[in-house]
Amino acid sequence: MNNPEYAIMTTYSSIFRYADEHNWEGLANAFTEDVDFDYHSLSGQAAQTIKSAQITANWAAFLPKFKFTMHYLCNHFVEVNGLHATAFCYGQAIHQQPNDEIWTVYGKYYFRLTEADGRWKVSAIRYEHKYAQGNLNLP
Repeated sequence: MNNPEYAIMTTYSSIFRYADEHNWEGLANAFTEDVDFDYHSLSGQAAQTIKSAQITANWAAFLPKFKFTMHYLCNHFVEVNGLHATAFCYGQAIHQQPNDEIWTVYGKYYFRLTEADGRWKVSAIRYEHKYAQGNLNLP
């Protein structure tokens, strides 16, 4: 089956699966070496180009503090242009603390991907925060 849209959705979805599973090697391999990373609407930090190893290290330091995390993605839209693609989806992320407090965020994800050696990788990720509920002090 040669379906680039499916391969692209699998690639960016794997980022969240690997993050939830604490599979840091898998997470790092889903990204290109340099990634345009923009979570400013949630964190307030400016968008930047950073190494995939730094994203992995940041998430590996943050996510295990939670009892569990679970990311849901839906309403996928993918456009392929040769060896490059863009993608969009809605996302929800549940974060549960060891004391059972919950922090849930909702927003939109925008991705750019590049294909090399038969494999798609995420070269840019932008999260557009829309809403949060629960204990907003958890992050």
